[in-house]
Amino acid sequence: MNILMRNRKNSRHRRRLDFQSLERRQLLVAEGDVFNLSANVDTAGLVGNASAKIDWGDGVVTAAEIAGGNSTGPIKILFDYSLDQTKFFGTSANDPLRVMLQQAADSLTSRFNDTLDAVSPKQFVKVKPSIFHPSQGSPNSAAGDLFALPENPTIAANTIIVYAGARDLPGDVAGVGGGASISFSRTCIPGPQCDQAIANQNATFSRGEAGVLASPATDVAPLFGSISFDSPRKSLYYTGDDPSAVPPGGLDFFSIATHELAHALGFGTSDSWNTFASSGSFTGPKAKAAYVGSGNVPLSPSHWADSVFDPVTQPTLMRPIINGEIRTLFSPLDFAAMDDIGWEVVDTSAIVTASHRYLDDGNYTPVVLLEGSSLGRLTQNGPSVSVTNVAPTLTVASDETVTIGEAISIQEIGRFTDPGDEQEYTFSIDWGDGTSDDGNATVQQRATASGGDSAGAFGGSHTYAEVGSKTVTIRIQDDDGGFDQETMTINVLPAPSLALEISQSRIKEDGDVDAASLTVRRSGAAANVDTVISLSSDDATEATVPATVTIPAGQTTATVSISAVDDNLLDGDQTVTLSASGAGIASSTAQLVVGDAESISATVTGNMIAEQDAGSVFLVLARSNTDVGDAITVNIAGFDRSQLDLAASVEIAAGQQEVRVPIVPVDDNVPELTLAVTLTASAVFYESDSVDFEILDNEPPKFQNPVSRYDVNGRNGVTALDALRVINRLAIQTTPQLDPSTAEPNGVFLDVNGDYRVTAVDALQVINQLSSVGDAGSGETLAADAVDLVLRSPMLSPIQWVDFDVESEDDDLIPFEPIPFLT
Repeated sequence: MNILMRNRKNSRHRRRLDFQSLERRQLLVAEGDVFNLSANVDTAGLVGNASAKIDWGDGVVTAAEIAGGNSTGPIKILFDYSLDQTKFFGTSANDPLRVMLQQAADSLTSRFNDTLDAVSPKQFVKVKPSIFHPSQGSPNSAAGDLFALPENPTIAANTIIVYAGARDLPGDVAGVGGGASISFSRTCIPGPQCDQAIANQNATFSRGEAGVLASPATDVAPLFGSISFDSPRKSLYYTGDDPSAVPPGGLDFFSIATHELAHALGFGTSDSWNTFASSGSFTGPKAKAAYVGSGNVPLSPSHWADSVFDPVTQPTLMRPIINGEIRTLFSPLDFAAMDDIGWEVVDTSAIVTASHRYLDDGNYTPVVLLEGSSLGRLTQNGPSVSVTNVAPTLTVASDETVTIGEAISIQEIGRFTDPGDEQEYTFSIDWGDGTSDDGNATVQQRATASGGDSAGAFGGSHTYAEVGSKTVTIRIQDDDGGFDQETMTINVLPAPSLALEISQSRIKEDGDVDAASLTVRRSGAAANVDTVISLSSDDATEATVPATVTIPAGQTTATVSISAVDDNLLDGDQTVTLSASGAGIASSTAQLVVGDAESISATVTGNMIAEQDAGSVFLVLARSNTDVGDAITVNIAGFDRSQLDLAASVEIAAGQQEVRVPIVPVDDNVPELTLAVTLTASAVFYESDSVDFEILDNEPPKFQNPVSRYDVNGRNGVTALDALRVINRLAIQTTPQLDPSTAEPNGVFLDVNGDYRVTAVDALQVINQLSSVGDAGSGETLAADAVDLVLRSPMLSPIQWVDFDVESEDDDLIPFEPIPFLT
């Protein structure tokens, strides 16, 4: 077995972690559009399942999808630390050096899909394995002392046993690794027995891989290996996960261990390697395919020549010298060589896909970041992307109308969107009259890589000095010069004027707070802001209006109430001028006539007066105004001089508020009904008034018996028939009224109570009288009879016809037809 030492020197050339570049091409995409990346990558050297991220080059890093590139081959390296005499690897399975050594082994064997047969003692053959002792050796030799392992070993299927240790390695050698020497001795009888011995020997040596026995060899099937590290420099070995954290002067343990284990697995040390190593180059077809150069891959001698290495296009771990300060992973070229020497290397290629929105124009190079779930990080440049600028999109406000000299302010005269995220947006507004404004727009929302556009707005205000239709040109521009431009129209109208409309041209001074309404109308189009109008009255003693009224934005009119003022002066009609004015608006006036509302009031000191009580009641006439310097004449109407002795007019003297006039009825000795009198008082420039009272007649009631008022029929005193006579009249009369001027009693005195009306009261008074006359017994009997008649009266309830017997002397007073009574 050929074991080669690896010398390590601390070259100051720092290698990038890029392991393979993508196809170089310039891709074009507009900012804000979705850029889809699909990258072919190689996960060689990663430990565990691979994950991917993309550094898009614009400060954004996102997760990516990765398909393929993962493998969990059956081959395992079992480390034996029994020869670690210096306890370089400690005694715990969790020692960082042990953990990372296993990760280095897994980074190789997980990519192999081989199956190695188990090894066990067999008949007729003795197996004698030897390795270079990992902890013993000459100070001048990288290789350790040859050390014989126990004979006839037992090894599980798919398992390779590697002895690990450390010693003081010469010079700059940081690690050394190699395979094992296997010798056999057979004890057999020639013939079938020896044939079986040879077969058993071959089975152990090849472990089921036929190419190991071929000539030349085309496969490997290790049983054992050894690896050793430089013990004096233990503190310099870096075992962290972060490849960027290797300290200056440090030695990345993972890189060194992976390199040496590759030798233990046959790289540069196996018979099958020698099959393809010829004249300083390697002719293996897989390695040649992975080599970016031309022809065979140059060797030096059991490594790739230094000329093979390129940090971008041809990274490799298997150079003679590597930089211990940089973590270097096993590369696709390195795995290709392992494939050539017989390992069944699974496909380490994968496809990474992701999408991204670039928010600013420029040239970008996305970088694929690969990481193994257990260990290992790789980077790979993607294609260059040229992102072109996209101009913002502008939307302007609707057309507007404004009055000359009036400021127009449009809070969002322009709104814009932009798929990119420019740092600054500037706007300009050409107002169409030779003036313009510019400034920085407000960005209300920033575009994000995950979606959504930038958005913002800006406003403007202006005052026009001339009328006309103005074309306003509005422009938004991003910081890369992309812009959008739109126009809108502002119609500038002449200065508006005011017009006043009064709901009625004349009001009365007693009309109170809502005597009339005043509408203020502004000419032209409605303003886009509230308009405050000042109002005034030139005679606040007659009519008032509010100090101001506001015409709301979007409207042209506003209405207020006119309040009349009652001044209690006799001043006739007054003309009041109402005025309205506003800033930048032509003022207006309107006139209103306020009519006087002074009045004459008429009252009486009593609402009844008897004919004989002349002067006991007075008519009081008063004027409402407080300026009483002049006398006025009050006309009195509405009375019959044959009934009332009253002057047709009286005077309220100067300085006097009222006059009292005695009421004098005419006592004519004629029976009369109570007279209802309505007097009306009026005077020039005054509102008239009226008053009601009654004149009571003082003559005896014409229809009342002057001898005995309860004796209705004038015969035989008071009897039940007197009540019946009244009831009989109640049943047939159409009106209760008795008029002394047109009717006569004719011996029947129905008006018992003397009110010139025939009512049930008259009958009841007769009944009451009957109950009080005569002795108690007879009086009560007469009253009971009368009450019975009254209760049977049709005046009190529904009726039916019955006969009623009366004395013969009263026959002339009973109707020939039966009289209705109640039963």
